[in-house]
Amino acid sequence: MTDVKRCRFELFVRLKPENILRYPNGSLVWCHRGDRFTRDESVMIAKLVQMLIRHHSKYKLAILYDTSYAMNEIERQVLKYYNGVVELNRLHDYSDMLTKIILPQWLKYDS
Repeated sequence: MTDVKRCRFELFVRLKPENILRYPNGSLVWCHRGDRFTRDESVMIAKLVQMLIRHHSKYKLAILYDTSYAMNEIERQVLKYYNGVVELNRLHDYSDMLTKIILPQWLKYDS
């Protein structure tokens, strides 16, 4: 039996209605899996955070999940961005994985 490693990080996004037409099928909801980039967990979270930084103005809601936690655990949510406001930011728990990223002021956490 082979040991299949599942994707550790996912970014769930809901687009603002005015941005629907820019995407195929006009879908409002997307889930970006970190393993589409690599199997390295530190690169997964880095790429998803960079995606959020780059496209946050198009998102009504964005939630970064750590799938190593169970669905009902609060620690599963790493970051929650809603209507232009960061409501939950636990990126400091993953700071060793985010050493190569310069976070914008709106996403900074107290170290």
